Amino acid sequence: MLKNKKYYLIVLVLLAALLFYLYSSGKLPGYRDESSQQHIAENEIMFSREISVETAYEVPGKEDVERFTMFLDIDGLIVDFKAEGVFDSSLNKKLGEFSEELLLVIKGKKLADLEEVDKIGTSSLTTDAFNASLSEFKSQL
Repeated sequence: MLKNKKYYLIVLVLLAALLFYLYSSGKLPGYRDESSQQHIAENEIMFSREISVETAYEVPGKEDVERFTMFLDIDGLIVDFKAEGVFDSSLNKKLGEFSEELLLVIKGKKLADLEEVDKIGTSSLTTDAFNASLSEFKSQL
């Protein structure tokens, strides 16, 4: 009987220690402290609308087809942008770099007021394709 009490006491102490660890580290399911909530809020991109345009253009020896996607907030401001190859995923690395550089130029602007952008990095053909797709983006507003 004494061994059973000792066993239960050890299990209870270990369980309490585990719960304390999970609580203090913020890993307890359903528990978030204020600092983690603030961190999440700062890093979340909130958008209310996603619009896409597919465009094609000639490059030496082939035709590239790309999908441009804009993410807009409730006020129509651009919060994110993504470009990807529709049929050729090998383009995605270069298009990812283009997306990051373009986003620096267009983020926070209203799509309705957006005008053609200057050449982004070394991507003159992709920039031209983006500029040509602006009217189609705006038609989806």
